[in-house]
Amino acid sequence: DERPQMKVKLDYDFYMSKSEVTCGEFNSLMRDETGLALKCESEDLPATDVSYCDAVLFANAKSKAVGKDTAYTHGKVSFDAEKHCTNIESLEFHPGNESFRLPTEAEWIWGAEKFGKKDNCWNSDNSGFSLHPVCSKSSGESELCDIYGNALEFVNDWKGRFQNVEYLNYVGATESRSVGQRVVKGGSYRDAP
Repeated sequence: DERPQMKVKLDYDFYMSKSEVTCGEFNSLMRDETGLALKCESEDLPATDVSYCDAVLFANAKSKAVGKDTAYTHGKVSFDAEKHCTNIESLEFHPGNESFRLPTEAEWIWGAEKFGKKDNCWNSDNSGFSLHPVCSKSSGESELCDIYGNALEFVNDWKGRFQNVEYLNYVGATESRSVGQRVVKGGSYRDAP
């Protein structure tokens, strides 16, 4: 629903994870980092019921776990009773740091178009209306698993107003302005193909 459609060119290298973050991977890092532990039927299911702030803190924790710099700096962090992050003050995104981070919307779209398969996803036609283990419907080594289904995925961007121009290395709206929503991509097991 963001209009008009913009064209974005990317002239840098970046990597995307082959799959959604699993519940097991999320819990293994976040239990110690913030105390948050998701309730999941299986460690192989995608991590769901997380806030954008939870995803940012996970990315930083994953970066620190392997000795990398972090993509996000911030001030005070607020949590609810279940240890979900509800607010991060003074959040700054550093896309040039070698780190784990959420992809920008432009990066997500590029990856989905180049390495995703729309006919190979968990959706409302084939999922039984439930999550499935990540990569359980993948057919190729270079394919991004579940990018068009299973669980919705946060990207780094705020929802913003697009312009009918071409941008180089667009990293998304840097603040919420009047819209105040984060962008999610991909579709889920509840969505039509």
